[in-house]
Amino acid sequence: MAIGVACFVVIIIILVLLLFFPFYLLGFIR
Repeated sequence: MAIGVACFVVIIIILVLLLFFPFYLLGFIR
């Protein structure tokens, strides 16, 4: 059960990073 929750949290974190990474790159380039 704990392993499933941990995997679910990791997947959410990865999705959030993928969503914000392009905006971070744009801000970094500018």
